[in-house]
Amino acid sequence: MSSSDANNNNKIAKIFIDYNNNGTFTDDNELVATSGNLANAAAFTGNIAVPNTVSIGNYLRMRIVLQETSNAADVNACGTYAKGETQDYRLLVINPSNDVSVTSITNTGSLE
Repeated sequence: MSSSDANNNNKIAKIFIDYNNNGTFTDDNELVATSGNLANAAAFTGNIAVPNTVSIGNYLRMRIVLQETSNAADVNACGTYAKGETQDYRLLVINPSNDVSVTSITNTGSLE
């Protein structure tokens, strides 16, 4: 995720996932990531650990909130703000894969 607007103002992003599908993002484990201060086209990347209580095949709602502020406490899953953006996404939980593949084979000489 990146902030790509034309100003240099600080912004903070938070990512929420409604793991129990109760329509809110206020349960203890549903805030899954918080950025530091983002300015200009700064990027925010990270990993999200999904709890093992989540069922394969379920759809979950993820919300990303980017707000113009330098205080992370100002950014909430629901509410109003003067400048920022909120986006919701639908996630499908799939079974993790442990497939192994070969990306290249190099001939290092003949084997006897």
